[in-house]
Amino acid sequence: MASRLLCAVVVCVSAALCVSAIELEATTFKKNVLSGQQTHLRAQQSKVAAAVENGQTLRPDLEVGRFAVLGNWGDNGSPDQLAVAQSMDMYCGRFPACEAVLTVGSNFMPAGLNSTNDTQWQTSFEHVYTGGNLQVPWHPVLGDEDHKFNNWRWQVASAGLAYEGDDRWQFPNRYYYTEFDYRSFGVRLIFLDTTPLLKSYLDPELHTEYDTLSLQAFNGAAELQWLAETLRDSTAKWNLVFGHHHILSASQEGENQELAHLLLPILTEYNATAYFSGHEANLQYLSKEVPVNSDRNGTIHQFISGSGGIPLDATFSYNPNLKFSAVKDGFIGLRVSDKELRVDFVDGRLGDILESVHFNA
Repeated sequence: MASRLLCAVVVCVSAALCVSAIELEATTFKKNVLSGQQTHLRAQQSKVAAAVENGQTLRPDLEVGRFAVLGNWGDNGSPDQLAVAQSMDMYCGRFPACEAVLTVGSNFMPAGLNSTNDTQWQTSFEHVYTGGNLQVPWHPVLGDEDHKFNNWRWQVASAGLAYEGDDRWQFPNRYYYTEFDYRSFGVRLIFLDTTPLLKSYLDPELHTEYDTLSLQAFNGAAELQWLAETLRDSTAKWNLVFGHHHILSASQEGENQELAHLLLPILTEYNATAYFSGHEANLQYLSKEVPVNSDRNGTIHQFISGSGGIPLDATFSYNPNLKFSAVKDGFIGLRVSDKELRVDFVDGRLGDILESVHFNA
C-alpha cells in the first residue's frame, strides 16, 4: 500500500518513470487478486445487486453502516486518482466495511464515454479501484462532463447501451434511489441528474459540446416531483440526496441560485438530512438556514466531494455559510447508525480524517 502511494507522490519529480510504474502497479495488483477471493466478492455483489433492484438492501445483522462519496474522479488513472483510490480502499476497510461507493458525477473526464467498449471503463474505473474493499456496488450520478455529446447513454442502464463488464456499476436510471435497512434504522440514498435542470446547459450557444435538444427533452418537472414524493414517503431515519451540481459553495462558482430555487424548497420541506455534490474541485461543508414556509425555517447541509482525482481549485471567497474547506485530493466518508450520522472528510493521500461532522438522530 505504501509503495503505491509513494509512486503517486514522486510523479512530479520523475513523471515518465512514475507513470510507467503506476501502469505496471495497476496491472500487477489486478492480476494478483486471488481467484477464490474474486469469486466470493462477485457472489456477494450479486446478492446485493438483486436486493438493490427492489430498492432495498437488508442488513438485519448490523447496527452501523459505512459508505464513500467520490466526485470528479474519472481521470484515466492519473497519479492523483490512484492515490485517492488507495486511500478510499483503506477507509472502506475499517469496521464496518463500506456497503457502497456513491459518486457525485464527472465519472469519466473530460467528455464522458463514447461507446459501450470505451477503454475508459478500464483506465478510469476497473484498473484504478482494484482494492478489495472497493469491490462493492457503485451508485453514480451524472456530471456535466458525462452529458457531453449525449454520452450519458453509455453509463445508464435504462438507455440499453451501458457497459456490463463490471457488475459493481449499478446505475439503473438518470434519477433513482436505493435503501439500506439495518437492524434498527434505515438509510435512503436518493440520486439526481442535475445538469438538465440548469438552463445554461440548454443553450446551444453557451454549450456547443452538449446535445441541447436531448437536454431540453428531459422532463425536469417530473424529476422534481419524484424527489418530493421519494422524500415525503420515506420512513428511513437518514435521507441523503446526491447530485453533481452544488447548491451552496464558497469556491469558484459560488451559490447556484437556479438550483437553490428548484431544490431547496423540496429538501427543506421534506426534511432531507443533507445534500452531497461535486462539481467544485475541492472539499467543502456549508450550512444555511432558509425559510420553508411562513411558519418555520429549515437548514440545508451541503457537502462537496469534488477532489477525487482531477486538478484542484483553490479559488475561495468569503462565505458566512462555510464551515469547513480543504484544497486536497480526497473524498467523503459516511458512517451511519441509529443514533448518529457522521460525515468524514478524508485526505486522499494519507487517509487521515481531516474533519468530521456529526448529526444526532
